[in-house]
Formats: sequence, structure tokens, C-alpha cells
Amino acid sequence: MVQEIGLVQFNAIVCGLIVLILTGCSSSFWVRPEGQIEKGVSFSFRRSQECNQPRELFLGDITVEKLENGSWQTVWSTTGIAGRESRITYGISPLFHTEVVPPQPLKSGGRYRITVWDMPPDWVGPSSRTVIFTLDEMGIPVVDPI
Repeated sequence: MVQEIGLVQFNAIVCGLIVLILTGCSSSFWVRPEGQIEKGVSFSFRRSQECNQPRELFLGDITVEKLENGSWQTVWSTTGIAGRESRITYGISPLFHTEVVPPQPLKSGGRYRITVWDMPPDWVGPSSRTVIFTLDEMGIPVVDPI
């Protein structure tokens, strides 16, 4: 009986660790705004917010919006499917992308959101991530808490 309880507990621990590993660094991704308005704002792709490992995406559509008068207005948008990318820079369309909305200048104090699509050529299918951030008084992106 003691051995059975030990085996059940062991299996529960192993299953819990597997779930933790798969959700911590899964096939989903996180978008991290970086840089500064004056030097350029870029967006790097990570395995998750916690993992911090770079992730290359088969980059699909990109949309950046600014919150103005209570509604989101598109300030830059591209469409297409690029090769594997781990970072983009605001206003510079990735290779094989077509600009839908030309980039408008980013402004300190503005609240923005970026939506990025990953279009992998495998069975997983497309996925997207939206991140909301504010540009502080120095023009540095600060991600809103989830």
C-alpha cells in the first residue's frame, strides 16, 4: 500500500512537471517591445513572457494600434508571410510583407497594442499574440500588466 501511494505521488509530480515545462516554454509566443522612440522601437519574439528564450516566427500579419478617444486606431500594419524572424522594428516591413497602413510616428505617453501572427508551415496552425504597452516620458515601451 505504501509503495502504491508513493508511485501515485511520483506520477502526479512527473505529470505536474511536464505541464509546467510545456506551458512555460510551449509553442506559443510572447512579443516584447524594446528600444526607445528616438533610436527605434522594436519587438522581439520570445517563447513566453517568463522563458526569455528567443523564438523565430513564420511572421504573418502585423498590426500596431494606438488608443485614441477610447478606440483603437491602426498606426501601422503589414500583411504577408515572412521567413523565420525573431525581431521586427516599428515601421520597417519584413521581407515578403506588404504595407497596408504606413507607419505613423509613435509618441511618448501613447498607449499602443501590437498583434503579431505566427504562420508555421506545420500541423500546429496559425497563432497570434497581442501585447499592450505604453511609451513612457522617455519614449521607452512599458508593457501593461496582464
